[in-house]
Amino acid sequence: MPEVKERIRIIKDFSATGYGVDVVFECAGVPQAFWEGIQYLRESATFCEVGHFTDTGKVEINPCKDILEKNITLEGIYDNEADHFARALPMLEKRIASFERMISHRLPLERLQEVIEAIAKGDEIDGRAIVKAVVQP
Repeated sequence: MPEVKERIRIIKDFSATGYGVDVVFECAGVPQAFWEGIQYLRESATFCEVGHFTDTGKVEINPCKDILEKNITLEGIYDNEADHFARALPMLEKRIASFERMISHRLPLERLQEVIEAIAKGDEIDGRAIVKAVVQP
């Protein structure tokens, strides 16, 4: 795994402009991933925090440099409680529900922008409604 600075460079180089990506969804729930994800963003981009549904600790950021000077929008999305996962695990183990069937699309990373735009517009992809899209590198 590359070091943090190398990962940031790779992501920025991969982005359309070379300055960073439009949107980051932090789903890992690791404090360091919060700071690192912000570094991936271009100016006027959006950071969606969905991974920290429990208190996993603090992360040091510089509000001026990391957020304000880049005009970043931060979105916090908190929908589940820890016990929801505890109740869902037995269902997964017993295969009561077919969670695999909930995934409507498996798409390559190159189609991520298309997925985000289609979800925002309520459009279909490949002739099917988007229930849950999995983006695979």
